[in-house]
Amino acid sequence: MTIQKQLKVVPNSGNAKLGPGVAATYRPVGETCPQDCTLLGNGCYAQRGRVSIAQRRAAYETATLDKAAGAPLIRHHVSGDAFRADKLDRGYVRSLFSWHKRAAQKHTIGWTYTHRAQDWTDAGYGPETHPERLAILASCADKKTARNLRKIGWRTARVSEKRDADKGEVYCPYDFAKDEGVAPKTNCAKCRKCFPGGPNIVFLKF
Repeated sequence: MTIQKQLKVVPNSGNAKLGPGVAATYRPVGETCPQDCTLLGNGCYAQRGRVSIAQRRAAYETATLDKAAGAPLIRHHVSGDAFRADKLDRGYVRSLFSWHKRAAQKHTIGWTYTHRAQDWTDAGYGPETHPERLAILASCADKKTARNLRKIGWRTARVSEKRDADKGEVYCPYDFAKDEGVAPKTNCAKCRKCFPGGPNIVFLKF
């Protein structure tokens, strides 16, 4: 398995939203993000709290995904994205796909999000190439972008400051509960809406 620079792998994240027993990976914010991301430095959740600490540490770590081998669930790049120097990091993408295609990982479900999903399609890594048990949702900030990405096969995860779900979109129930001012009664491990085969998601920005 290829050793990846600037990658932090945690076999059990302890993240309340992800849920118990979920493995997670972290990449440094900024360096691995598309520079035109509208959330970068403008409310990105990975730039605050415990996730911010993890992404800063990731800048100085090297790891392989095998550190999470056998995990039933893994959330990839909780922080950061799949880019390097504002271009898709093809080596990282190939390593991610290869790991999920291995027989040893046949029971592992992974999910993640990426900005500028069109770059993945242009590089030959569109949705039709994704491993069966790995969900990659196209993160975007407006309905027009989300609709265009869905036309070329992407599932979308739109970030919105208000409840404006489009046809075919559902709210993240964790975010929805927080927006209602009540304690969430679910987590990613229970909800599974972002997992392979799920719907398009709306995350409410706080």
